[in-house]
Amino acid sequence: MQMSVSHSVPKYMLIMYYEILIIREEKKKAFVSFGFIWHKFCSLNGKTPLIN
Repeated sequence: MQMSVSHSVPKYMLIMYYEILIIREEKKKAFVSFGFIWHKFCSLNGKTPLIN
């Protein structure tokens, strides 16, 4: 009984943790790609970009 409880809780926590990490990573990638596109767009127009 104790074994099943101690094994199921950490597994659930790990799954949640990995899901959070994946979401964070996707947001980071999206932000970086947006910044890169914004920088390119602004440099083409000859304006100074807001995001470095």
